[in-house]
Amino acid sequence: MSPTDEEAIESLHVRDVRATLSGRAEDLAELWDQDAVRLLPGEAPEVGRAAIYASDRRHEEAADGAIIVSYVPVIHQVHIVDGWAFEWGTFSARTSQSSPPAEWEGRVLRVLKRQSDGSWKFAVVMVHLSGSEAYNPDPDHLE
Repeated sequence: MSPTDEEAIESLHVRDVRATLSGRAEDLAELWDQDAVRLLPGEAPEVGRAAIYASDRRHEEAADGAIIVSYVPVIHQVHIVDGWAFEWGTFSARTSQSSPPAEWEGRVLRVLKRQSDGSWKFAVVMVHLSGSEAYNPDPDHLE
């Protein structure tokens, strides 16, 4: 028996939390469709899984021992239409990168695409971080 779309999307959500907490670019890359687009605040659009992976890899290398110790997404609504899903939600996260740990929260708008095997991957993700002191994984962003 194959999983329902709702079950397969929930599986993506679980994998998203695990991959985010791992901090490994290889784990995060598995979440993205080949032609995905990621839109992060103050950054140029990252187009394609390879570009998203390269960005995550740079962040992983620059982490200097910092790890994400908490990531809690809350998806408020999901609409599924013809192999696509549209969802929005909120999230909170915390890293060990400073003392006290850095904390941030934000909102996401995500488009998911059903894959040929019935699984789902992120096709478009737009992130909005809350507050003026919002976390930015790129230390050069402020320069």
